Amino acid sequence: MIFMKLAPVLFGRQAVIAAAAGALLLVAPLAVSADIGPEPAAPEPSRSAQARTAAPSTGPVAAGANCAIGNHCLFWGTVSSARKQYFDSVNHFNGDTFSGGAGAGYSVDNNSFAASNSSSSDRESHWYDGQFHTGAHFCVNPGATVNSLYNVGWHARISSLRLRPRTPERCLSN
Repeated sequence: MIFMKLAPVLFGRQAVIAAAAGALLLVAPLAVSADIGPEPAAPEPSRSAQARTAAPSTGPVAAGANCAIGNHCLFWGTVSSARKQYFDSVNHFNGDTFSGGAGAGYSVDNNSFAASNSSSSDRESHWYDGQFHTGAHFCVNPGATVNSLYNVGWHARISSLRLRPRTPERCLSN
């Protein structure tokens, strides 16, 4: 105790702070690794480190942003811009256009920047970059929204939608 009071006088405040920080670096990783258990698996290559995930849940959920209950939505820009709502799986977005805001009239295919899931029946939205549910994909849990597909590397890439019952897959969410 006396050393801690005299240390700034004897060694200088910066030296004491540096020594304390060094001591924490030696001790902290041991304490953290003991508390969290095994290291989590690496994310799939189709995921971005910037994406946050949502834990699965069951039962009724809140609606995703700006998307009618029971629907799965894509947005031209933000969730406040033009949107396209889907109630069921879709093999391709050929001929589909956004409506109701900035971006209305533009093609949905490979042209979306946000996604939302307002399913109340535990159906995940699985959005694919290929038609007929092929290629890489990401999912959105019921009640969740991904406000920026650009930030997670999925902007202007979505070509089809497959609705699935809840899976163990970690879905995107903001």
